[in-house]
Amino acid sequence: MSEEKKPEGFIKEKVIKRPRSWKEKVRALAWVALAALIFGLVAGGTIWAIQKLTQTPDVPPETTAFTLAPQTDPEPSTEGETEAPSVPNTSEADESGAEGAESTEAETTEPETTEPETEAPPAAGSEAWKRALLDSTASSFVTVQKTVTETGIFGGTVERRTQCTGVILGRSGQSWLVLVPYAPIASAERLAVRFPGHGWEDAQIAGLDNLYDLAVVRVTSEAQFAEGGPKPIVLGNSYALTAQSWVVAVGSPYGIDGSAQARIIGSQAEENSVDSRAQILFSDMGASKSGLGFLLDEKGRLVGLLTSHYSGSGDGFLTRSLGLSDMRVRIQTLCQGKNPAYLGVRTAVMEGDPETAGSVSGLVITEVLAGSPAFAAGLQAGDVFVSVGEKTIGNTSDLMEALAAFAPDMEAPVEILRQGREGYAPISFTVTFRER
Repeated sequence: MSEEKKPEGFIKEKVIKRPRSWKEKVRALAWVALAALIFGLVAGGTIWAIQKLTQTPDVPPETTAFTLAPQTDPEPSTEGETEAPSVPNTSEADESGAEGAESTEAETTEPETTEPETEAPPAAGSEAWKRALLDSTASSFVTVQKTVTETGIFGGTVERRTQCTGVILGRSGQSWLVLVPYAPIASAERLAVRFPGHGWEDAQIAGLDNLYDLAVVRVTSEAQFAEGGPKPIVLGNSYALTAQSWVVAVGSPYGIDGSAQARIIGSQAEENSVDSRAQILFSDMGASKSGLGFLLDEKGRLVGLLTSHYSGSGDGFLTRSLGLSDMRVRIQTLCQGKNPAYLGVRTAVMEGDPETAGSVSGLVITEVLAGSPAFAAGLQAGDVFVSVGEKTIGNTSDLMEALAAFAPDMEAPVEILRQGREGYAPISFTVTFRER
């Protein structure tokens, strides 16, 4: 039987890969580019969606500026007051007889055994005191929202919103005036304010003070608020505070908006500040460096400020806050829609010696800041103020009131005394104020 012979080509045949043509290469590159484009679009859309979900919503939930615990201490009963025992009129006792006297005696003794007439207020520093104080002042605080537009990672625009706490100072016509730290609302493209229990209202900056990180926001609103709605905060006297005085920081003392902390004042000092006198309040509040907010005294009056310049030390213990009393003039200037006039000097009160010939008393310049309007006008350290504008200057308060009469870009005559070889001589300057 003869073997079947296989074709030679079956064993020797080889598969030879044909090289791609330029058209096929272009087509492959096009597919790769299309896949990369689709991947980029999907990744960009995912990032955009995540940013939208994590940022503040367009219509935030209607909550108050702070989440406060409900008041648990009952209010004093008015019925108990009307039924309180009283000394009966002698003429009525005569007419009513013994039976009326017995009924009167029963009425006078019964309320004493059922409930007390009044309750002692909670002790300062207690949780009940803190809750009652926050409840009584909640309608004076608002939420301020800043909106800025930024460029996204893959192009396009993304709106960023941040919030902080403001306090109502008062109302002028249809406009509410709200005090707020300036740093959180700096470079805002849009501002909105939410009153407790109400929606958002558009707002504008009325005045700002970069030197002390203060701003006043104006909210023009025709909204009708029910009884118990927004009310201005009561301004207190920060110089009435003493060591061991209790205060409550409201806002974001730890960098988290809507928080509050109660602590005692440890000490206070006066700082030789620029164009002003600054009272510094020290406490063991332990606020963060980014802590912002407002200090209330034991009666709920505004007495201090936590700003970017005056806040926590970063060591978790010491907190420096700015006393309100020395800032009243500057805040009043902001409420009038003006930015404070910047002069650029540090000062101290100098007491002259009456027994020394040529000795003078008054407000002496201890430092002139480089590049300031005072520096440009020619004022020097050692000069003693006589007047600024029409205001005679004898102390720091006089200087603060004098500067409040001016605004940036305004000019004012300044009279000083400068010491020379023959004693002090008067010199006149013209200062052009500007913003800091």
